[in-house]
Amino acid sequence: MKKIVLLFTLIGIVPIIHAQNSFKLDSLRKVAASTKNEKDKIAALTALADYYTEFNNDSGLHYSYLLKDEAAKVNDKNTEAYAIADIGAGFIQKGNMVQAFKLTIEALKQFEILKDSPNIANTYNVLGALYRVQHNDKEALYYYLKEYRLAHSIKDYRDELFGAMNAGMDYLNHFNRLDSALFYAKIASKIAEAHPGLFSRANLLRNLSDIYYKLHQLQLSDSLMKEAVQIATITGDIYLSDIQISYASQLLNKGATDSALYYANKAAEELNKNALLARRATLYSLFARIYASKKQFDAAYYYLDKSNAAKDSLASAEQMQQAANLTFNEQQRQVDLKNAAVAYQNKLKLYGAISVLALAVVSLFFLFSRNKKQQKANRLLQRQKQQIQDTLAELKLTQAQLIQNEKMASLGELTAGIAHEIQNPLNFVNNFSELSNELLDEMTEELERPDIEEAKAIAANIRQNLVKINQHGKRADSIVKGMLEHSRTTKGERQPTNINALAEEYLRLAFHGLRAKDKNFNADYQTRFDDSIGKVNIVPQDIGRVLLNLYNNAFYAANEKKQQLNGAFKPLVAISTEKNNGSIALRIKDNGNGIQQNIIGKIFQPFFTTKPTGQGTGLGLSLSYDIIKAHGGEIKVESEEGEGTEFIIVLPS
Repeated sequence: MKKIVLLFTLIGIVPIIHAQNSFKLDSLRKVAASTKNEKDKIAALTALADYYTEFNNDSGLHYSYLLKDEAAKVNDKNTEAYAIADIGAGFIQKGNMVQAFKLTIEALKQFEILKDSPNIANTYNVLGALYRVQHNDKEALYYYLKEYRLAHSIKDYRDELFGAMNAGMDYLNHFNRLDSALFYAKIASKIAEAHPGLFSRANLLRNLSDIYYKLHQLQLSDSLMKEAVQIATITGDIYLSDIQISYASQLLNKGATDSALYYANKAAEELNKNALLARRATLYSLFARIYASKKQFDAAYYYLDKSNAAKDSLASAEQMQQAANLTFNEQQRQVDLKNAAVAYQNKLKLYGAISVLALAVVSLFFLFSRNKKQQKANRLLQRQKQQIQDTLAELKLTQAQLIQNEKMASLGELTAGIAHEIQNPLNFVNNFSELSNELLDEMTEELERPDIEEAKAIAANIRQNLVKINQHGKRADSIVKGMLEHSRTTKGERQPTNINALAEEYLRLAFHGLRAKDKNFNADYQTRFDDSIGKVNIVPQDIGRVLLNLYNNAFYAANEKKQQLNGAFKPLVAISTEKNNGSIALRIKDNGNGIQQNIIGKIFQPFFTTKPTGQGTGLGLSLSYDIIKAHGGEIKVESEEGEGTEFIIVLPS
């Protein structure tokens, strides 16, 4: 599978694929063999090498070597570098990754000397694929990112797309960095959409769907996967079976077993046209899971056996190829030794063959016994896996309920503060309404006299009062809307928000809420806001939850210290914002007792709390951490025992 994926990745990427099917091959061969003109000879060899590299690997290698030698004679470094890259591509198709790697590095050095940026980017892609075959994920990602950055700088959209796509898949599959995976997958999808024909748009949509699925954005994931299936089916996309397998797996995980079986069968039909071993192994494993979910265990065991057989065959093929590559040079060195002691070597081979045969007989017996035990173990593991999946689903449901309970608890803490905040604009509305009513009486009297000018003045005053009523009514409306947004279970949309105003509003709500709960509570708070920040693209109700939680914790810590000192202490909470190098920092500092150093690393863990039993769930800081990470930011804490604690929220501006 590794080799197949690599070869497919390299289609259209290996340098200098210029061949045109319209060339008359016989004429080109004659020119290459007989002409005295070096330019004509190199042109003919280039066309032959390009054509056969794509359609006949051995002939492609032959003409690529001739082209390399001819280019070296006339000191044509460009053509020589292209020929070396073509030879490397030929060895990739033959499965000799050791030679392919050596030649690709040599070609890269030549392209770097020539400052040939497009072919440098191409070669980065080949190196990334070679490292991926070797399971060296770190180096593979390194070269894919280099390919993307270089191609982006020179507006080479093809390599920019391939670099971004492969980097995104490595972040998803090998490093589990979903934010980075999503970033690069979106880039690849946008390039494909802007430049049709560069790569399968359906497969790129599948990649995005897989990432959103892991981010638990299931509705968006499902929509993208449906679009990918539709496009791939209409266009006859070569990735159609992969897309159908991915969709079936997602549907199975969501419990839509019948739909999962439908798309798995569709993938099986598609694979009848292209029986790649690794794809079949994945599909058989998927069928086994589907039938196990449907409690049809005979069918599940049947497909599990087929999957294991395919995986064993695949692993054996890979191991044989790796062994062949690693021993290539050693086999060459052994040739001279074998010629010097032929008779002795023949004896060793005979004895070795007898030993191997005896060992094979013994091994077959043990392998047969082990296979029977393995089948039993696999069936047991399948049952245990299903039990674990059921338990995990229950835990996820419980977790969601706990999170919603925490949100509603914070809403309860907001209620008193909201009531106080609403009372102020309502007082203004009532006062200005009464005043306007009195002014109307006066205006009526003036109109009866009649005194038009005085009536106009009174009307102007009434208009001003109505403006004030409208302003304060909107203020009360915004407070109520904020409370409703705070209580919603669904995720809100990001929107440009004045972070300073948001921080100040939730500070007042938290303060008045605590005052309403405890009449003896009192504390000072200070604000220092950076007016240059402007608006930040955030989900205001989510950031509001974070601020409310941190404010409540800060006031709680400062007030607790006051109680311990019998009132001989003045609680203080300080809030500040500042803008630095493309990000904003919001600091919340209290002068309470601080956090012990031995537990400071645990405070963002779910259910961890230092408050007495019944006064905290331990979910507040955990939810805050998740919200800030979802915004692409970070939340840090600095604390000194006895002096206080400071939380720092950093968000991209």
